[in-house]
Amino acid sequence: MIRKEWLILITLFFLLVGCSKVVVCNEPYVIMGTGCCLDQNGNNICDKDESNTSEEQKSAAKKETSTTDSQEQKNIVKNEILDYTSYNLNELKGDLNSILGSEYSWEEDSSDLGFYNSNHLKLYAIQEPDEGIISSQEFYERFSAKKWTGYLHFLNQKNMGLLQPELDKKSFSSEEKYREYIIYRITVEQTIREKVIDVGNGKVMEYQLLNWKFDNNGYFEGVWENTLLIYKIYCSPDKIIYIRPGGDMLGMSMSEAKRSEVYNNWESTVLFVRKKMLNLSNRILQECPVDKDFFSNFPENEFKSSKTFYYYKPVALEQFWKLSTDVSAKVGPAKNYDGNVIESKYTLEQIDIIFNNNDAFDIQDNLFLDIKTIADSKEEEDFVSEKKMGYFLKVNEPLPVSIDHSLAKPQFSDNLSIHVSLYVQEKGKAPIRPTDYVLFTNNTLVKK
Repeated sequence: MIRKEWLILITLFFLLVGCSKVVVCNEPYVIMGTGCCLDQNGNNICDKDESNTSEEQKSAAKKETSTTDSQEQKNIVKNEILDYTSYNLNELKGDLNSILGSEYSWEEDSSDLGFYNSNHLKLYAIQEPDEGIISSQEFYERFSAKKWTGYLHFLNQKNMGLLQPELDKKSFSSEEKYREYIIYRITVEQTIREKVIDVGNGKVMEYQLLNWKFDNNGYFEGVWENTLLIYKIYCSPDKIIYIRPGGDMLGMSMSEAKRSEVYNNWESTVLFVRKKMLNLSNRILQECPVDKDFFSNFPENEFKSSKTFYYYKPVALEQFWKLSTDVSAKVGPAKNYDGNVIESKYTLEQIDIIFNNNDAFDIQDNLFLDIKTIADSKEEEDFVSEKKMGYFLKVNEPLPVSIDHSLAKPQFSDNLSIHVSLYVQEKGKAPIRPTDYVLFTNNTLVKK
């Protein structure tokens, strides 16, 4: 009986095996369900299942690789150019001294790093740009007059910072002050001109910057800052050279001359100086690593701009001077002359002020202090009048003052307006950035 059961089981086993299909897939195929599929990259995923994303991934990877390779190649090429055409600084200094016929020191300017000046006059200077310049177009874009700020290296930047835009009547508290501004202000015409000139061994940019003062009738009154005539010379990717004529070459007789005459005289002076400066520029280019072909596509656009600025000391002090004023105040109960407290009345017992000159210049003038108050929006009173504050207001040196008031004034019930004015005498009182505050009975002080 047992043998018969075993025979039945064995027979059923062979029947099942015989009915099953054994799947075998040879590389590059892999098993998929009851069949095979192509897997050429050997990641055990059918190629047809990953084909939808594969092309996008490949394209993105190819693009990223191409961009990276392209940028790396550009950097390699740029570095090779910089290494090949750079000019050793000491060698350049020696060559310039030979050309200029003087033994200049060429010390780096501590206040303007990257500039090396021939001497304190800065008639000649070498600049090492932050980044190397490998094309004439790049040089033009960065160093032409439209964007170039290097002219500040050759000027007193503090003086340039004093120039103001024109102000209209709305900027003044009265018609009288506006008329004074129109009459007494200094008018400065700022003219910038630039042209590209071929000198044989390359091209240079001739840059002019004029800051000239004229009166209200158009007569020349002098210069606000140095008149600049600069020749910009591209020497190598890491060296730009600037040369200027000395003051003896730019001497002009322009006293009491009209505007048109002054500009005509200047043009004649430039024509006289230009030949010598261009010859000098050409000799320098001959020593520089730059090749003449570098300038073949150099833009030759002429540039000219003209703007008018003004300076009037009272306006400069009142509206533009960088003076900070810190005020604290102490409120106490108002008292009459007998020392008795006046009910529901308060007074300004003490005020502490610190003035700080954050501007570029010291103020060297007789300084005075006025403090005016208005109690509960009524009449104005003098808390302090024409208090002498010394002769100097130095840059970044605090000027403190503390004032207590023993009198019963000013008295107020709700609030006290306080006007603080440090001033000099210039066409009357010329306040230096006056400030206004409101003081409340709880000692809260709010700046208006």
